[in-house]
Amino acid sequence: NRINQYIETKIESIIPFFDFFAFVKYKERYCPNIVSEAAYEYFKNWITSQGGNIELLNTDAAYSAKLISKNSGYVSAMDTKKIGEAAMILGAGRSKLDDPIDYSAGIILKHKTGSFVESGDVIAIVQTNNPKSLDTALKTLESAYVFSDKKPSPDPLIYRIIK
Repeated sequence: NRINQYIETKIESIIPFFDFFAFVKYKERYCPNIVSEAAYEYFKNWITSQGGNIELLNTDAAYSAKLISKNSGYVSAMDTKKIGEAAMILGAGRSKLDDPIDYSAGIILKHKTGSFVESGDVIAIVQTNNPKSLDTALKTLESAYVFSDKKPSPDPLIYRIIK
């Protein structure tokens, strides 16, 4: 009987990756902790118990703006250096060593390479506590996107094997 319980437990832990119904069962068991924020409370307790400052988790930026696509088509490329520059302009990074970091600043990318975007769609959201940085960051971020009429081919998962 104990062996059957052990096998059943092991099978239940593997099934969520293969069976939709088992996934639903998994979701019913674990998602309430996420929805109720019990997992977040546990995470905050974990940080506090190690002497961490949980106030740094409060990342609500005072200002945000949406980057609206002026083009329709596929996102064929994104210049990650320009995305990084836009994040730095918002305060998420430093241009000089002694620049302060705004922990609530950042960029939410709503579409990835290969996604189809209609003109007028929100392609990114920028967040910061410095309203003066919004326009420059949006212009920099907008220049990072390249659109195409054709869907780009995906990058290879393996570029080469080194032996």
